[in-house]
Order: sequence, then C-alpha cells, then structure tokens
Amino acid sequence: MKKGLKITLIVLGILVGIIALDTLQAKIFDNSPLLKTRNNLDVNSTEYVDKGIFVNHYHCSNNENVTTWKKTKFTCSIEESKNTVLGGDEPLSNKTDLIFTITTGNKSCIPVRLAVYEDKTYELFTTYRACGPAQICTDMLSYTKSIKGTYNYDVMKIFEDKNIVLDQPHSMDNLPEYEIYMSDKYIKKDYGYYYAIEKNMSNNSLNEFLKEIDVNLNLCASPEYIN
Repeated sequence: MKKGLKITLIVLGILVGIIALDTLQAKIFDNSPLLKTRNNLDVNSTEYVDKGIFVNHYHCSNNENVTTWKKTKFTCSIEESKNTVLGGDEPLSNKTDLIFTITTGNKSCIPVRLAVYEDKTYELFTTYRACGPAQICTDMLSYTKSIKGTYNYDVMKIFEDKNIVLDQPHSMDNLPEYEIYMSDKYIKKDYGYYYAIEKNMSNNSLNEFLKEIDVNLNLCASPEYIN
C-alpha cells in the first residue's frame, strides 16, 4: 500500500473514531456534542439547539438537557406559568437589620426578591413599580408590595455550603441559579458582597430554608403600573 494512501486511511480512521466517541458521549449523557453549530432560539421553552453531525442537543429554559438523533422530533416541556399573582401589602420600612437579599438568576422577567432579617423575619417582594406601554420608564427597580413571615432556620449555614461562589462575574449566557447580596453590616463582618449558586448546583442549606418558609423564588413579580 502506498504510504500516502496509508496515511489518508489512518487520518480518516481517527476522524471517524472521534466523531463516533463524540456522538456516543452526547447521546448517553445528554451532553452537547463537541463538533456542533449552535442555534440560539430562546422561544417555545427552548433556549438553544446544538446541531452535531448525527445528534441534536436541546437546552431548555427549565434547564432540561436532551440529546436526540437527527430527524427525531423533540419539544422542550413547557414550565408551569411563573406569572402568579402573589399579592402582599406595603413593604416594611426602616428595617436596619437586613442580612441579605436573594433572587433567582433568571432574567426572563422581574423576579420576586426575598429579604432576610436578623430578627427572624423575612419579606418576599412580589410586586414592582412599572410603566405603561406608552410611557418611558427611567426609574430604578422599586418593589411596591411584599409578603411577610418568620423563620427559625440558621440562614448563615447557606454560606458554609460548598456549592456557593463568591464574587464571580457571570455573563448573560451563563447566569447563576440564585444571586445573593449581603447587607453592608455583614460585609463589615468580612462576608462578601455578592454570592451565587451556579446553574445545576444545589445548596442544601438554602433548599432547607426555602422549604421551611414555603417560598418559591422561581416566580415573576407582578407589575403595578404608574398612572
């Protein structure tokens, strides 16, 4: 066999092996293939589709990841509506014992915001000041209604969990699951200003706390339009 032909066959064999391994890892583990083109959709509950040689990888807006064979029809499941009217009344004023606030990292809407205080009370902000369709809005985000409650959990355990990161910047293409902002008082106690829990990661202490107070942060706040 000629040397040139032998080399060509070896190269082709290596390429076929790489494609086969890439396809198998994507299909078995629902990963995105390495050899791909990305189509950003952000519609119908699908954020993007990575198109490989033999498979397509779907990343859904509910963080579901599914890899299918080419020509297989697939539609991301539609999340339960987040536009729930939660109600509430006028927010607390003159609170000086704030520990931190937390919201989801999802920026598809204005999320509810949870404020946690030292006196074992919390406040879930559910409604925000919004401009009407014909108005130009330049105001800072301002919440106008909240639900209040109490808790018994040691919330500082949240910051001892290994699945929390400090002062790490995030792009709009890689937003975290939750964002936490500490109050100035706790920054002076050597806590950081900004913490995050990454996508697909779980902070057990935060989960336990939210379960205790029965709060779902994956909801949109309701607009209260300016007259």
